[in-house]
Amino acid sequence: MIIKEDKKSLIATLFAIILLFIASLAGYFYYDVKGAAIFSMAVSFVCIYFCLNKALKESYINIQDDGFLIKKGKKEIKIYFKYISSIDTKIVDTKKNSKIIVIKFRKRKIDMELVEGLLQRLGDDEATILTKYEKPTDEIYNILKSSLHTFKNNS
Repeated sequence: MIIKEDKKSLIATLFAIILLFIASLAGYFYYDVKGAAIFSMAVSFVCIYFCLNKALKESYINIQDDGFLIKKGKKEIKIYFKYISSIDTKIVDTKKNSKIIVIKFRKRKIDMELVEGLLQRLGDDEATILTKYEKPTDEIYNILKSSLHTFKNNS
């Protein structure tokens, strides 16, 4: 099962940056604020570049029978279920009810330097998934938890 990164907020940001660029053009040609307009256009170009760069990068989680693959741009790592001791959720903000998925690895079974940029380290043997995906955190958690449970029962 492939779960892609959610890019809805990225598209909204790109739209806002394009509006800023248009407003900068209007300021340059009609309102005679040339210095501020040129600065705004330069900032807009830089923002548009980074937004398009992020939008074109392939980013997903591929959940398989023996583990899951996390890919962000050119970086990717496959994490095998045999190296995971547990998968849990942790509430980060009680007001917004936002949760993160915490993956606890077995001692010294994974090099935490390899997961840098793909997972966020929480300790020597714990990490969390960084990116927002198209499916909610609870659903991804349930899929990972059931896949881990199935893997452990089949082993």
